[in-house]
Amino acid sequence: SEHKLAQYALLSSAFLATHAANADVIYTDLHPDIYLTEFNSSAYVDLNADGLNDYRFLNWNKHFTTYNSYGEPMHEFELFVQWVGPAYYGLNRIAGETYFEYRYNIGVYVYYFPYKLASGDVISSYLNFYPHWINQRMAFKEFTADDDTPRLFDTGGYWAPGAEEQFLGVYFADTNDSMHYGWIRCSIIDTANGLIIHDYAYESEPEKPIIAGATFANAGLTDAGEFTLYTHNNSVYLYVNADTIQNLTLDILDMHGRTVFSCPVEAHFLQQPLQVPNGIYFARILNRQKVLHVVKCYL
Repeated sequence: SEHKLAQYALLSSAFLATHAANADVIYTDLHPDIYLTEFNSSAYVDLNADGLNDYRFLNWNKHFTTYNSYGEPMHEFELFVQWVGPAYYGLNRIAGETYFEYRYNIGVYVYYFPYKLASGDVISSYLNFYPHWINQRMAFKEFTADDDTPRLFDTGGYWAPGAEEQFLGVYFADTNDSMHYGWIRCSIIDTANGLIIHDYAYESEPEKPIIAGATFANAGLTDAGEFTLYTHNNSVYLYVNADTIQNLTLDILDMHGRTVFSCPVEAHFLQQPLQVPNGIYFARILNRQKVLHVVKCYL
């Protein structure tokens, strides 16, 4: 029928447009992995191999003393921290959060904690990326050392006590100052005694989101201005960037144009598990039956 032909033409054009728009995920697997097991040792990551280090990791340990208002020593502490921060280049950032803590006789401490992202999380402008000059605590632990028996005083960070093969979200500049999203896979050793850097990747197209753990071009991820959609583990994830989400519908169609799933979009973020065979599908977003966007996706 004419309707079927028109529908097929629409899906075909979406297939071609999406395929042509795919950029490359540039992946680097480290052999061997980088181990930071010696205190006050550091390592650098150059995501795009341009000769400029993008991020610095530091396995840090320090002993320090606090004093009262009379200048008299009060407490002895020993601190262990796994730090990460931009290396030298001024535009590079890391996704994370800020935490403020008041300590008696010390004042306000400001902590910057990088997110611990899981495989399949989208790294994009939806995350908070802190300015270039901020180093962040992946994991830390602090002991009081007032006597011969150290006692655990504090511990924290999203990566504590021992995250294994999770992802940092990064946003860094190339030599033309174009910004790219990427990820770095890391593990924490014994809360904050050390760190392992396993591998990393970035999206070659500036400003294009990347999926944490992706090692090749993400045909399942598309950023169409008002909509960002990707698929992972037989689920569809949809971000609506527009101010309003009224009257939106998400359809999933198979390669024959048949609707295999449909649901209303009632929030700016939708995560929808699907019970469909693995294969190629089309995601279609409608407003009052008007097609706004169609994209090929893998499930």
